[in-house]
Amino acid sequence: MELSDNRLARILGDFVAPMIVLGAFFMLWEWLCVLFKVPVFVLPKPSDIAAQILKDRLLLWQHFQFTLKNVIFGFFLAFIVAMILGFLVSHVRLINRAIYPLLVASQTIPVIAIAPVFIIWFGYGILPKVITTALICFFPLTINTITGFTSVDPEIKTLFRAYNGGWFQTFAKLTLPSALPFIMSGLKISATLSVIGGVIGEWIGSEMGLGYLIIQAGAQISDGAVVWRDHRSRFHGDFAFSGRVTA
Repeated sequence: MELSDNRLARILGDFVAPMIVLGAFFMLWEWLCVLFKVPVFVLPKPSDIAAQILKDRLLLWQHFQFTLKNVIFGFFLAFIVAMILGFLVSHVRLINRAIYPLLVASQTIPVIAIAPVFIIWFGYGILPKVITTALICFFPLTINTITGFTSVDPEIKTLFRAYNGGWFQTFAKLTLPSALPFIMSGLKISATLSVIGGVIGEWIGSEMGLGYLIIQAGAQISDGAVVWRDHRSRFHGDFAFSGRVTA
């Protein structure tokens, strides 16, 4: 019972502590904006952003679903390819020598530079965004997978062979469990990069998604996302910070 209580307290502490820091950050942000009377088009208050999110919740939800779909499909594609390639590179010496240097060198090419090519090839549908997302989160996952598969203690491998352990038994009971911490670390990194990849894919060319909304807000006027309306031959600025999209 005591162990369960300690575990619950630790879980609550891990959740509550970041929430307190985040809340303090937003309170400080709000207070500084009020204190220095910062214009809303320069830096809006968190309360303004929250109000705009609430106002545009249906529009944001519609575009969020599209972006989430891109992120999930791209992340899953990167995971599948990284597992297969990581296994081959770590277990087949010829593939290691042929592919690994090219894999590392490929990271010198910015994905955002080749993403427009995917638009030309595959159009404005979901496929170019999925490929862009997969390319961005593919590398760290692949490298961590290769590192995990090659980090097995050779002496333990020898012990498995001494007990007539087959290749599949060695992989399933030794290699894969030893590589799991590395694979999980790669998944954590790739999960955050997948969101960036999804938004970048929508920046390049899309008719839906949060990245598309950000571009539209920026086109209407930089950070302020000003929507100009003609009213009795005069223009009135209706300021709505584009942070409602990126929040």
